Amino acid sequence: MNLMKKLNIVLSVFTRPEQEKETQVNKENKTIKTKKTSNATNETNVRKVTNAQDTKTVAYHANSIEEGVILHAFSWSFNTIREKLPEIKNAGYTAVQTSPIQECFVGDNGNRYFGNWVFEYQPVSQNIGNYIVGTEEEFKSLCSEAKNYGIKIIVDAVLNHMTTDINNCVGEWKDPKWYHEPKGIDNWGDRYDVTQKDLVGLRDINTQNPEYHQKVLSMLKRIVSDGASGFRYDTAKHIELPDDPNYGSQFWPTVLGNGSEFQYGELLQDDTSRDQDYSRYMRITASNYGKNLIAAIDSNDFSVNRVLQYDGNVDPSKLVTWVESHDNYANEDKMSVYLTNDKLKLAWALLAARKSTTPLFFSRPQGGGGENPQFPESAQLGQEGDPLYKDESVAAVNIFRNTMVHEDENLRNPNGDTNVLMIERGQRGLTIINLKYENYDLNSETNLADGDYDNHVTPHQKFNVSEGRITGTLEPRSVTVLYL
Repeated sequence: MNLMKKLNIVLSVFTRPEQEKETQVNKENKTIKTKKTSNATNETNVRKVTNAQDTKTVAYHANSIEEGVILHAFSWSFNTIREKLPEIKNAGYTAVQTSPIQECFVGDNGNRYFGNWVFEYQPVSQNIGNYIVGTEEEFKSLCSEAKNYGIKIIVDAVLNHMTTDINNCVGEWKDPKWYHEPKGIDNWGDRYDVTQKDLVGLRDINTQNPEYHQKVLSMLKRIVSDGASGFRYDTAKHIELPDDPNYGSQFWPTVLGNGSEFQYGELLQDDTSRDQDYSRYMRITASNYGKNLIAAIDSNDFSVNRVLQYDGNVDPSKLVTWVESHDNYANEDKMSVYLTNDKLKLAWALLAARKSTTPLFFSRPQGGGGENPQFPESAQLGQEGDPLYKDESVAAVNIFRNTMVHEDENLRNPNGDTNVLMIERGQRGLTIINLKYENYDLNSETNLADGDYDNHVTPHQKFNVSEGRITGTLEPRSVTVLYL
């Protein structure tokens, strides 16, 4: 029996999404506008566009992680990421998120079958480097080389727990003093249980211990010194906040002072996740919005009032968003595995072309998902993921986002058609998503400046804007990216 199944390790818990919030929509043209941002795009490290408007330049990346997009290089090794940096840059990513880099439990005799990814999330010490991602020296080399491409590195940090049996830990981490009593979560709706007990058998660390705070802080500072620019905190909602009654701690205020520029916590949203409260300390994941996007693409309905609002009462600038993540792809319930590349590209265009939040693109195992197995036998831990991350439409939307960081956002269903969504960014740019299975003759009001435009995804497509109306033909199930 595969050890993953034997241990039944599921690293996150899914909860039902919140009920959709009603929004005020202009019923005549279904247009909603949001505030203007004032952040700048990095004007360095650009290339000539040779497949569209060849007199313009396009930014490979945004000026900050927050403004750009993140590639989640799920279970890629440091050396693989380093090798693929030119392609990652060309695809318009501002940052790359690695898998956990702490020393981890070597399960299944080190078999690199992709289903064994769960062992990355079972630390045995705070040493840097493991058999899946590589050594600390290789991590330093990756960070150094990434800077040459204008790309920043985010590290997935596992701070809530160790592996299932502390006898498998290394050195001092075998000592029971570091852990809560070995009790499993009985009530997933109870904050105390969720924050103070073992998550699916993984030994819960006593995160109230100030000595542990300092050890974590020291490790994070070391990783920053090695070249990291930020962190994703695994199972963040399972670590208490300072004001949790009778069991609160100064863990988060302490460890977040590590000197990195971008930090966010994994909060799979439910009744215990306290989204607003965590967002006072760090950015958080908007997992329910991802579920909303999946539901929207499944029903072929990108109506403005369905996709506009991000879940929760948290400022969008504090949110990290995704179509899917390793939490809903790689776990045993296979929540998003069925999604085809076609659906992923269309939903990604909606997410990444917008102004707010920081989108994360999850790199599936090579050849995985859709009509294929979750973990194809040919997909190995440490290898490059599926090439969808560098698809032409994905890259075009990423670069569109980098180029449009100054601009307002405006969402529009042309002529009330909810199978077509226009995402206008001021008067400079426009991304159009056509969910139809046939050509669509576009003739719509637009904010885009008058002129002739080539599609940055498929340059043979021409569009004209005259006197505030755009005309042209959208190909079936397509993404169109327009800007001069």
